[in-house]
Amino acid sequence: MFNFFKKDDKKPKKLWQQFKGKKNTEDLLVEKAKALAPVIIGLSVTGSQKLKKYHELKNVSDDKVKELSYELIPFCIHCADRIAFQYFEPEQRKKFIIALFTEIRGDLSSVCENKNDAIQIMSTFTDTYFNRQEEYSKYEMSVNKDNGHKNDLFMGFSIKTAHMLGYEMDMRIVMYIFMTVSSSLSAFQLPELFQE
Repeated sequence: MFNFFKKDDKKPKKLWQQFKGKKNTEDLLVEKAKALAPVIIGLSVTGSQKLKKYHELKNVSDDKVKELSYELIPFCIHCADRIAFQYFEPEQRKKFIIALFTEIRGDLSSVCENKNDAIQIMSTFTDTYFNRQEEYSKYEMSVNKDNGHKNDLFMGFSIKTAHMLGYEMDMRIVMYIFMTVSSSLSAFQLPELFQE
């Protein structure tokens, strides 16, 4: 869906060059959120399709792939929020996350066939987002060496996703999801987006 890397170039293309060297004003934070929204949606769609291509998950239904896409979006927003915490003042972070959430919710509703469906998707997405924020806030963003992967955000999401796909006891699937999601999110280059 998105071509972030040149096929003939071994180095990844730098995202977010249009923001480099600019002060994080309120207007710029909104622009950054608007730029990140389609990247998150794109990753959610392509990431879930990539998982289905894994030979062990070939029998996963298209409905489950759509459900996974929908789960990845609030997860990605949560990860962006966690990383933004390291770079922004509290009010800046709040402004950015509200703008990101609003943009994604609008993008999701814009593909609906009618107004009632759009209202329903906005309501459902809002509920899902706030429920996932609460759920994911219980995890650590990086692995605590004292307890391994036990309380890691990516591992928690991977186990939840494997369970949703019907593979909760298969650690090969859990680890594949873990590696796919964590490597895909690193392609966002969020530190570069958040820096001035």
